[in-house]
Amino acid sequence: MKDKLNWGLLSKYRTELYGVATLMIMVFHCQHFIQFPGILNTIGKHLNYGVDIFLLLSGICLYFSFSKDSNYGTFMKKRCERTLVPYLIIGLFFWIWKYIIAEPDILDFLYNASGFSLILLKRENYLVIGEPTIWYVAFIMAMYAIYPIIYNAYFKTTEKRSKQNFAAMLLFAFAISLFIKAYTPASFDEAEISLTRIPVFLMGCYFGKAVKEKQKFRLQDYILFFMCIPLKLIISFIIKSNDIIFHRYLGLFAAFLICFAVVFVLEAVSNIKFIITPVKKVLTFFGTISLEVYIIHVMLYNALLYYIPDIRTTDAFAYWQKALIYVGILVVSTVLSVIFNKAYNAIKSKKKAVA
Repeated sequence: MKDKLNWGLLSKYRTELYGVATLMIMVFHCQHFIQFPGILNTIGKHLNYGVDIFLLLSGICLYFSFSKDSNYGTFMKKRCERTLVPYLIIGLFFWIWKYIIAEPDILDFLYNASGFSLILLKRENYLVIGEPTIWYVAFIMAMYAIYPIIYNAYFKTTEKRSKQNFAAMLLFAFAISLFIKAYTPASFDEAEISLTRIPVFLMGCYFGKAVKEKQKFRLQDYILFFMCIPLKLIISFIIKSNDIIFHRYLGLFAAFLICFAVVFVLEAVSNIKFIITPVKKVLTFFGTISLEVYIIHVMLYNALLYYIPDIRTTDAFAYWQKALIYVGILVVSTVLSVIFNKAYNAIKSKKKAVA
């Protein structure tokens, strides 16, 4: 087992890891409806680390793509087809509901349906980047756009310079977040959800080569995987801080720990068919539709919160009814995601065949 543990496992179980991240995020959003009891509430608050797993894996996978074909136009075209186009198509229905039916405003409809709100959004007297409902799409598209710069800094130089560039980029990402937090706190409050996730993406980019080459885990790698545990203990019991920035940056290490734990377990039970087969089927299913189900379920629960903003605190619904409502959202989101995924892939395949 020890000999099998290498970075390549993150590629081998990539779809399953995306599935784990998807399920984590969907359960995390459940807290908008109901409050988990006891220890489940503490666990639930940390399930948004599924986003960090997405970003870690995205950074890793980009190495596979760009190292094979470094043509920027081709690279961005593929990224747009996989991320931006599905968002615009699915989002169109949401914007029709919100700005044609619920709050008629043709300018806001055009602003959002065009995708411009992904680039710049004005809030009162300050500016923030990206549409807050589906902030992830704006963020990841921005990361895609600058990836060639990251790739050249990491992999088109000496090993020593690569490490220096990696450290410099991480420090810059931390510094820019702290600067914005100190001098423009209003902007930071809107953008922290993405700003504090830049380091985990940079880390994913850095380890992309190790994953492709299936390099063995070294001692420093295991330290990285388990760094989350002592940091969490220090933050919780020594510093005693609930600062959101601590929580966000902890996700940098939590993503590695969760990914390592998942691939370790999957590899450990890989020969136990009655366990590995159903588990892989479920995780692969959600991993395959991860983007679609994320976008659709976020839009659906935002639509519900529009009509029942106090659903978490209201006594109009019993606890089980709130849970049932959210389960209904997840089921509908999953069904619609499968339909969209199959239709979209069929159209792409047809266009490729014609071309």
